[in-house]
Amino acid sequence: MKDVIYTDIQTLLNNNIDITDILEKIRSIMEIEYPDYVEWFDEKVIPNLTFGERNIILVFKKNELIGFMNLKKTKKERKMSNLYIKPSFYYNNFNNKYFDKMLELSTEWLETNEPIIIISEKDYDKCAFILYIKSWDVSRIMRKNGTIYYVLNGYDEFKQIEKSIIKKRKKRINEKQYN
Repeated sequence: MKDVIYTDIQTLLNNNIDITDILEKIRSIMEIEYPDYVEWFDEKVIPNLTFGERNIILVFKKNELIGFMNLKKTKKERKMSNLYIKPSFYYNNFNNKYFDKMLELSTEWLETNEPIIIISEKDYDKCAFILYIKSWDVSRIMRKNGTIYYVLNGYDEFKQIEKSIIKKRKKRINEKQYN
């Protein structure tokens, strides 16, 4: 792991380092890798970085961004998503070395050993080895905009979120009926 630097956006912000170029690089990668999530990244992730609710684990090799993972930490949810690994590192033991270190830093920041993890079908094979070692099981499969996503360690949390959403929808429907 020579010349590899691991850091995160919160650390950079705490050290008054300008993150504009890094966020632009991540956004440009997301436009290709996760096009359905660019708007979400702009509206949810970036604004909440300054509040400490979101973070992004970063991996650089020789000053080049080769990996990242989005994190969310709230009272209700501790989650990892949008894993990116530069394609030229798929077969460079990335899964064994870099990804494992990303997971270690992520679980440390999230303050849990079993975070909710959402992985797209196309990315699942990239991380299957580490997920197997960690004994993290798929708890749910969901589909969004034609893409299949695997949810790990999160069935109970997602069930609670779904119940909350359903309850709010029912309340809105009832309010409309009686107003």
